[in-house]
Amino acid sequence: MFEKFQSIVVLVFSVFLLVFVLINLVDEPSRQSTFTMKDLPAAPWKNTNGFFILWGLGEPKGVDVLSDGYIDKIRKMDEQPWYLEKHRKFSQWIKAIRFPRHPNQDWISMLIPQAEAVYKAKQKCAVVLKRYRLLINTPLFRDFCQLKVLSPTPPLMLWLRTAKLFIAIQCLDAANGNWKEAAGQLLDNIDFGKRANAGSRVMITQLIAKGNTYLSLHALASILNHPECPPQVYQLVLSRMPPITYHQYGCRNIIISECLRGFIAVDEPGTGLPGMPESICFDLIPTTIFFKKNTTKNYFVDITSAYLAYDKQPPHQWKAYPWNERSKHANMETSFWWVYNPTGKYVFSLVSPKLGSAIYKGHRLRATYDMTRIMAEFHLKHIPGSDVKTTLNRLESYKTIDLCSGKQYLYSAAKKCLYSIGPDQKNNDGTFVSKVEGSDFIISISAKKQL
Repeated sequence: MFEKFQSIVVLVFSVFLLVFVLINLVDEPSRQSTFTMKDLPAAPWKNTNGFFILWGLGEPKGVDVLSDGYIDKIRKMDEQPWYLEKHRKFSQWIKAIRFPRHPNQDWISMLIPQAEAVYKAKQKCAVVLKRYRLLINTPLFRDFCQLKVLSPTPPLMLWLRTAKLFIAIQCLDAANGNWKEAAGQLLDNIDFGKRANAGSRVMITQLIAKGNTYLSLHALASILNHPECPPQVYQLVLSRMPPITYHQYGCRNIIISECLRGFIAVDEPGTGLPGMPESICFDLIPTTIFFKKNTTKNYFVDITSAYLAYDKQPPHQWKAYPWNERSKHANMETSFWWVYNPTGKYVFSLVSPKLGSAIYKGHRLRATYDMTRIMAEFHLKHIPGSDVKTTLNRLESYKTIDLCSGKQYLYSAAKKCLYSIGPDQKNNDGTFVSKVEGSDFIISISAKKQL
């Protein structure tokens, strides 16, 4: 009896193993051609491309970061490192400053007590600030980072910290009476941020471009709200901030580049995995019948198509949230995910992009930009003592639709802010929390006009 049971078990296991092997002999037709490098903006290797300035941001005084010699050095770079120590010495001065982190925090009032630290950092980082000014003035900014995992990148954290220092200096200059000049500098930085977003092709570059623009908008709002800000500044802002376009805030480039990066990871088994020791590579993973390359690439095509739809579609039309999208692909949520292409699914789980929060930040940037324009026109036209909502309804800029609700932006009298309900499409009465759900996009609107 026992022997008969053993025979049945062996037979069942053999049949299962045979079916498992047969299933994994089949690979799907490839849909890799859906996305190619032609879908990304061209990146010229010339000194007219401001991206070279970003690589040399922390170089010592006297180094011409747009010289043929320096550019050739960047072109030949095949590993990280030779410049990082130089850049860290500048970052230490900037890190001593406490910058606003919450959209309700006012830049000017928060920085005035720290003026000494700001001006000390300005002196110590003079060469970096000079290059940063050159950077934001360049009409062309095209990211040429390679898409391979662990490819070298420019000093992106120094970029972000320098941008914060630049913004802080303008806030203090405004508080010292140079309102129009300071606002103009911030508007230059916002224009650069929009160009950088459109010209970025790797995720970290575009996220910092978005963050730079977002912080500049809140600093500009601090200037607009100040009781001593003159009307000329409101007019300047309205004249220099036309409606923002999709490529200036959206994530199309990085969504596609993350897909192409996935293709490269599948095709080049020796590529190191992100966040893993370099010794753990695809070439150590069984890549026989259990790794279907076409099928695995199609996982990347499918999730990329889904992310692009989320990014382009107004959030009020979403049926689900992009930050929950990744787990839906490659059938990773099912109990028997391992039956077909288990190695491919494992690779996909390691390399597939987590772009939900990037899409969220893109829509946050657009909403903040829209509300800054509304605020400038509001301060220009509001009559002290009159009803805020009545004034808002008279503004041309207030006709702008909040893509998160499909309606106009909202005003909270209690919290003195304009706000968007955010991509979760829930009205939290102008409450901001550091989460993708349960938070509104807000911008303070107060002070001068006696709201």
